Amino acid sequence: MVRLPDVNSNDRETVAAGERLLAVIHGVDAQGWRNGHARQAYLLREVAGDISATMHLRHLPKQANPGDVLRDKVGAESGFLYWSGAKYVWQKGAPAEQRMASASARVAAAR
Repeated sequence: MVRLPDVNSNDRETVAAGERLLAVIHGVDAQGWRNGHARQAYLLREVAGDISATMHLRHLPKQANPGDVLRDKVGAESGFLYWSGAKYVWQKGAPAEQRMASASARVAAAR
């Protein structure tokens, strides 16, 4: 992770041309990242896997609150990355909501 320097510091991180990066900007309230109070941003380097899509879940794992997840595949293992409120967590498999939607689609297709 590249740590942003203090605005009063002369320390600077360097990023090489062609380096694979992932920018994550946390949002606030309904305006999300456009909210003037949104100040948490991360620039991740050497990101493993292949992030293929984003999804919004009504319930994050082990939480009642909604949130966005990044669908990811590391080697042959599929999963998703989400913010737990304290750290980023990688969870194996499809999000529960997607598994339920897929099961419903299979039942509907069988009819």
